[in-house]
Amino acid sequence: MRPGPGKLNLVLVMLNVCLFDFGQKRNGVAKADYATASDFSRIFQEDQGSLYLLAFLLTANHQQAEECLVAGIEDAANGNPVFRAWARSWSKRTLIKNAIQLVFLGNDTIHQQPDAWSKTQSEAGELIDAVAALPLRERFVFVMSVLERYSDNDCSALLGCKLEDVRRARENALQQLAPLRPEEFIPELMSFNSGLAARG
Repeated sequence: MRPGPGKLNLVLVMLNVCLFDFGQKRNGVAKADYATASDFSRIFQEDQGSLYLLAFLLTANHQQAEECLVAGIEDAANGNPVFRAWARSWSKRTLIKNAIQLVFLGNDTIHQQPDAWSKTQSEAGELIDAVAALPLRERFVFVMSVLERYSDNDCSALLGCKLEDVRRARENALQQLAPLRPEEFIPELMSFNSGLAARG
């Protein structure tokens, strides 16, 4: 995970979330079976590297990835009650929804050139950059359906497009990534962590 001024924002948001969680417990709102705000805060802290990578693969932009990560903590904690066992997958879903809203509704970002993942050359960085360079819909569908294993129905609902559009976008993405042999790098991307190829 890259250090920077955004890290201070992340800490401040987590502090606010923990205070919100304390208020929930004091008012007897939090239940043992449901994830609390502090659960989500812990998840975003522990999984910061992989969640940041997910946000970057979707947005292809470091500033937007950081915005998604910071907003995701509050949104996950303040959303509908979620069973504690589902909190990690819900955190990812919240981050994906934030990225969709940020990128698809941000008119100035649609034709934006993708950022490079890292200043230093590495095989993992090249693979990440290849995904980030995909056209917008192909990139989102590839990350959601291939890397995160969302169903076509889920992708269609979240992206607001038809099922055939999802399938066509995935086929196009796989064709464009074919020279890189995606069947080999997909497991690498899925197991990627912040220590493997931290940004330079």
